[in-house]
Amino acid sequence: MLNESNISNATYELPEELEIIEGWCGGSNIDIYPIKDNEEKFVSWDDPDNERLRKYGISIDEDGFADTVEFFLERYFDANLIWNINNHVNCDGTSYEHYGENYYTYKTLNEILNSIERTIFLLETNIESPELDSYFNNFHFKHYDEHPSKDPRKIKDYIEFYKFFITRMRKMMSDVSESEIICFSGP
Repeated sequence: MLNESNISNATYELPEELEIIEGWCGGSNIDIYPIKDNEEKFVSWDDPDNERLRKYGISIDEDGFADTVEFFLERYFDANLIWNINNHVNCDGTSYEHYGENYYTYKTLNEILNSIERTIFLLETNIESPELDSYFNNFHFKHYDEHPSKDPRKIKDYIEFYKFFITRMRKMMSDVSESEIICFSGP
């Protein structure tokens, strides 16, 4: 039976796919970085401020990202946010796009982080909660032979990843207080 005790005591090494890399990497990673607000609400990489802000970003392997964070981004995507309307080049802009650029306000990102914290709490204290049904039903869990709910070590991987992700995202928003928009850019 999976419970708080055997999750807390699980020994493991965090999978490479869940590593958070400092800076912008490109390639098969999801890059997350603040962008400069402007009147046009359009990202210009010719703007030296946007290039400067990228250094505050992080990158996560696209598969690890799909297993962990994408679920929350899909739920909180705002198709009416002008940044999503103006910058969704290769898709219709009405939903989260794994291979595109997706924009979130700091306010929405804080809501996402709070939702992740709630998920952590439930994973640690009440894994059978009906609140987790959509969480488990919508994830890919590509990196594990079994659904992670059957292995406390794997749940611990996600919990540890989420804790670091939350801390790192809050640091990014604090370090770049002049921005109000974060971009999640697909591979």
